[in-house]
Amino acid sequence: MKKAILFSCIITICFSFAACTRYRGDVKNVEIDYGSSDKFSESEIESAVNCVLDSFKEADGCKLLKLWYDEEKSNSQIGRYVNDGVEEANVIIIFSDYKTDSTHITGPNQTFNNWMSILIRNNPNDEWRIDDSGY
Repeated sequence: MKKAILFSCIITICFSFAACTRYRGDVKNVEIDYGSSDKFSESEIESAVNCVLDSFKEADGCKLLKLWYDEEKSNSQIGRYVNDGVEEANVIIIFSDYKTDSTHITGPNQTFNNWMSILIRNNPNDEWRIDDSGY
């Protein structure tokens, strides 16, 4: 009986360790480039980046490698949102590179480059929120 309990404890510890070693929205060593902007202040860009970081922490099976703002690339992608009635001053796109581990459901063991997180807000005094993401 003692051997069975000991064996059960060892198995539980092994499975717990395996679960902890998978990516759990890993943002620890991410490279961040806030870029430069004529549209947004440093604090607006930082706030958008932090919104993406917070969201990414919930992305089990993913490890964020790089996160950046590129105003030229962002401006070239926001037309759809501006056409939907959102003012250009209230749309920002943050780009990222990330990789997934073997447990990720939609793309196991893959690296995604230039992934876009499209953030909007109601007005310049509101917080950014992620409205969409993808390529």
